[in-house]
Amino acid sequence: MKADKDPEVPAGPIQPKSKSTPETSEESSNDFWEFEKGKGAWRKIHIKPRKRLFAPVGNDCPFGAEEISSKRVTVWKCRGKTSIYSDDWRSNQYQRIWSKSWVGKTWTYPKNEIDPKRATVQPAAANAKHSRNNLLKGEEAAFSILDGLPKNVKDHVVGMLSSVEPHNHSDACRKAKTGQQVMLEFCCSPESSLGKIHEGEGIMHFRLTKESNDLTGPE
Repeated sequence: MKADKDPEVPAGPIQPKSKSTPETSEESSNDFWEFEKGKGAWRKIHIKPRKRLFAPVGNDCPFGAEEISSKRVTVWKCRGKTSIYSDDWRSNQYQRIWSKSWVGKTWTYPKNEIDPKRATVQPAAANAKHSRNNLLKGEEAAFSILDGLPKNVKDHVVGMLSSVEPHNHSDACRKAKTGQQVMLEFCCSPESSLGKIHEGEGIMHFRLTKESNDLTGPE
């Protein structure tokens, strides 16, 4: 085990934790995967603050635990200081390295060389699956979108929605299951990863981007 750190930021006491119980649910975060070609390693970007190391296990990963070595490198940032921590993730999966919450990156290394196409597709698939599992639904999704709109646009949309006749929820669900699946992705890239995954699965995917649609006005 090795800790390479900024001299002004101590690694803090190592506090063991159960190997089977992570600190927080990875499903509830906006963290995402990439493959760094220069290092030849999978990289998890931690956007949600955390206190314990990330363990590369479970459905969240774009690989199987048997495909990677025990080497784990974590770059973590706390209070403006960046530190590096290297260890064997199999010996203590979720150990705590600092008393305060931090953000950063975790690298895990494959045992064998990864095919370039797989290195690109698998992180995108894992991120798309994660995003799909965390999509807001129903009124929660509608209000989430509306909250980010200018007041005049929001009032216009609310007015349109209030004029729509409600439908039987059960009947709508049955029709959705028998018809073609459709996905509307709002404020995304023209080449979004989620859209690419859906295209491969035969799902009709519409991207509402600043390039394709003018979303600044009610018209």
